[in-house]
Amino acid sequence: NEPYDSEKWDSLLDELSWEESCKLTTWGANALSGVASVSAPGAHTGDGPAGMRDAAGTVCYPSNTVLACTYNKDLADVLGNAFGMEMMDIGYQGIYGPGADIHRTNFSGRNWEYFSEDGYLTGSMLANEVSGMRNRGVLPFEKHFALNDQERNRYGVTVWSNEQAIREIYLKGFQASIEESQTVAVMSSFNRIGCTWAGGHKGLLT
Repeated sequence: NEPYDSEKWDSLLDELSWEESCKLTTWGANALSGVASVSAPGAHTGDGPAGMRDAAGTVCYPSNTVLACTYNKDLADVLGNAFGMEMMDIGYQGIYGPGADIHRTNFSGRNWEYFSEDGYLTGSMLANEVSGMRNRGVLPFEKHFALNDQERNRYGVTVWSNEQAIREIYLKGFQASIEESQTVAVMSSFNRIGCTWAGGHKGLLT
């Protein structure tokens, strides 16, 4: 459990070969690449913020929107614990969820994955669900970072906003979870923010 800015991370990364570094940062899709030379295990990851999609015999949990309607942070923690226990039972170490974006309009194709139109409520519920999941030793990848809230053309749509609105509304949920639950995994979004793809937006990702 070294701090983020510890020099030991640089020493560890210096031990990786070029090929190992490339695989670690580019190989994915329902898995995390391990690095045997530094004893870093891989991980089996899956999709589904409301349950393990494509995993037979698993539970379908209420959507994040329904959970947010309860205003019950303790219940979010209980749900996260149950979700994490189920993941461990079927051999998954990571899940692409929960969703943390904002309901920008009533007609967005991704509303069911996200909690609400309010950054504070989103952050409160998200932090507790993630905390419950992390209690079980699993890795939730909060998504989609950031400003993704539609399904059609989500791979190319350009979203325009100013920094104040982004910080005060759209990043608030992510921020609360990172600060309160020590979130360590985030999935970037597919859209552009301004003219820059979110997954390659240095200002956003760092």
